[in-house]
Amino acid sequence: MLKNPESKNYGTFPLVLEHKTNGLTFIDTFYTLMKSMIGTGVLYFPKSFYQGGAIFSAIACFFVSFTTLLCMKWLSRAHNTHGGTYADLAGKAIGKYGEYSVDFMIFATQLGPGLIGVGFLITNTSKSLSALGLDTSDYVLLAIFMALLVPLSMIKLIKDQAWAYIISDFIIIANLSIISIYGIYNGGSVDNIDIIKPKTMFFTLGIIVYGLEGISLILPIKAEMNQAWEFDKLLSYMMTCVTVILVFFGSINVFAYGSDLEDIVTLNLPDSYWVVGIILAYVVAIVLSIPLVLHPAFQIIEKYAKLQGMQIDIMRVLVVMFTVIFGFFARNSLGLCVSVIGGLFCAPLAFIYPSLIHIKLNTVNTMDITVAWTMFFVGLVFGAAAVLSVIIS
Repeated sequence: MLKNPESKNYGTFPLVLEHKTNGLTFIDTFYTLMKSMIGTGVLYFPKSFYQGGAIFSAIACFFVSFTTLLCMKWLSRAHNTHGGTYADLAGKAIGKYGEYSVDFMIFATQLGPGLIGVGFLITNTSKSLSALGLDTSDYVLLAIFMALLVPLSMIKLIKDQAWAYIISDFIIIANLSIISIYGIYNGGSVDNIDIIKPKTMFFTLGIIVYGLEGISLILPIKAEMNQAWEFDKLLSYMMTCVTVILVFFGSINVFAYGSDLEDIVTLNLPDSYWVVGIILAYVVAIVLSIPLVLHPAFQIIEKYAKLQGMQIDIMRVLVVMFTVIFGFFARNSLGLCVSVIGGLFCAPLAFIYPSLIHIKLNTVNTMDITVAWTMFFVGLVFGAAAVLSVIIS
């Protein structure tokens, strides 16, 4: 196996990143990272942009994106010198409490969206088929989605599912483009858009923080990349693209609909077959995304249960069955619980723990330490905003 010829030293720790020949390519890694960041939540961004004010929301999105990227790079840098998972790095930085708490938070914040995703699949597929005159029992849909998700989740390496994430990304980007174009040409003339809304801007900040928290999948994806020394540069490209997409999509629909914006922007679209097509395409994208969402949860269970061989396969089947069945029966009452969990844990995972890891494990100067502690307290503020946004909503 080849070593990176551009290996460097950071302080006393040698950076040696291996070149793989059968891992994720640069493009595969880019689209997999994008898939870890963009899901159904983007459909709620236009309403949150309106509630924060058009200019404030755009600026806040860029600021949160920049600070999130900085923390991701700190985590990646610590991984370069120490290896291991996010929880392993937290354990080295602050002890066993750090390791256990990070694993618990990652498990909760990844399993929750998996459950929500199943609810989205069942609800929207059922409504779409009914609109087409194809009424189908929800239990039939439950069986269909379980039959689809179990084999997809049996693919253990992220690189072997890269094709699914690329397809999912293209579906989502195409749908967002169609929705935006429709808004540009058919939205009403609005004159009640504020630059900033002090009463609800904290809510918008929380939604943005929650929406841009994708740090749980950073290291698992990096571990399977062919040219891992290019990862930090790729992170910058990915976060820039994601931020531009979110700001463009949110702003376009704010100026198209103004105060008429619904909580989920697809409700502003007409009752038409092409809208049904958009929703069903989104369903396909979410089916292809759920195995990636559950990937950290699988790894954490394997770690603590010390599973091997067939035990891992059985565990994955059971986790998928639990996710599909529980997500199906609790789909009408699960949203608040999952949102509270996400609001409580997204800021520590995205900002607080990476700041502590950077201070403890990376070779840093006084300026770096000052910035890291600043990010630590910014994380506390963002965490409060995320929790408040859940309570208000």
